[in-house]
Amino acid sequence: FFRHISMAAKVEDAFCCPEPSVIGYANMNEDYRVDLDIIAQLRKKSGIRCLTVASSGETCLAMCSLPNDMVSTIDACDINPHQIFLTDLRRVVLAQLDNESCRRLNGIWDPKDQEVWEAEKKRCALFEQVKGELQDNSRTFWESREGQRIIKRGLSWCGNWERQLASLRQLLAKDAVTSPLQDPTIVGTAKLKNLVAYGLSAERTSAIFMDGHAEADDEPWWSHIVGYEVAETVEQNLKRFQDTLTQNYFVSHIFGGHFVGPRDDNDDALPLIYTTSGQQIIKEYGCGSDRLRLHCGEFGEVTDRLHDQCDGNRWDFISLGSIPDCMNKDELLSLLQLLYVCCEVHGVLLLRRSCHQDFKIDDVLREAGFEIEVEMSNRVRYVERSPLFRDHVVAIRSEIELRRGPLVDPS
Repeated sequence: FFRHISMAAKVEDAFCCPEPSVIGYANMNEDYRVDLDIIAQLRKKSGIRCLTVASSGETCLAMCSLPNDMVSTIDACDINPHQIFLTDLRRVVLAQLDNESCRRLNGIWDPKDQEVWEAEKKRCALFEQVKGELQDNSRTFWESREGQRIIKRGLSWCGNWERQLASLRQLLAKDAVTSPLQDPTIVGTAKLKNLVAYGLSAERTSAIFMDGHAEADDEPWWSHIVGYEVAETVEQNLKRFQDTLTQNYFVSHIFGGHFVGPRDDNDDALPLIYTTSGQQIIKEYGCGSDRLRLHCGEFGEVTDRLHDQCDGNRWDFISLGSIPDCMNKDELLSLLQLLYVCCEVHGVLLLRRSCHQDFKIDDVLREAGFEIEVEMSNRVRYVERSPLFRDHVVAIRSEIELRRGPLVDPS
């Protein structure tokens, strides 16, 4: 089965899929609403410090929509410097351009553009307007040949994850499988599940998202197992979303290659940063480098360094994204022990997971000293609109002080 659809995918990829990119993710898989919901429930109500993964920038920029007397600083880090450059450009675009120009530069469809070359020309012109506000290394990248190629295409479609999803949609078309967006009854069928399993197994290793140039032949033997686990998660969530599939932009992004309504103006159809109201409120409260601070490096190393530089100041909310999917138990425990020390008393930690592992996250969190907030964990599972996650765990830092141990080297 896998040999058959693998050959089909390679034939189609040569014609349809964009070339590999230095950017892993152009859009977030995690729903920013979950993070904002947790921040609103924190015991602390002002001067909140947040730590999160930068990725494509949507979540950390959405945090900037909260009043600045409530959320004072957001530290966003990523091991891939190009994700930092993407977040930096989106921040500047939000602050400097109007909403229509913001959507245009991000590559969200505008029916006024009748020709591809015309849209590319307009995006490049918009970049010229804002490039002076970028950080130096970010500006250098976006002025490069690779950066200009991405800008011409549109920022929202420039990642390897988006390339992966394009390949998945081609597999569905090749086997004449109807998208869940057109026929919700397809959800739960073995054929859809098998194709999703293969299509998403190719995300496989972190290497493709760290340097952007891993080839399909690099696929390890276990990637199909991971693919089936993610496919099970997607299937379960699509059943839960069945009545609202066509209004969910995460689902339309995966199975349709577009957002729900590129000309709509609500955060069910588009991420918050592309809506008029979202952009206005972020402009009002500010997303400058004094509030949203970007850091390149591995999550644990950046956290350790920042904690030391800030004389022991701690974060009130830490969002790990789906980092636990990439870690074994010892690596995760080592990171959580560090985060316990760096988290404020009664501060909150959020973890997501797509795949089964041979250990329970709850047990590792308790071993690191955290207390599981069961009610809040159950709540965020229903707030989450992304179909890619099976586990959401919210943990609270207790009043017990623990000593920090050395980080485990992931290599």
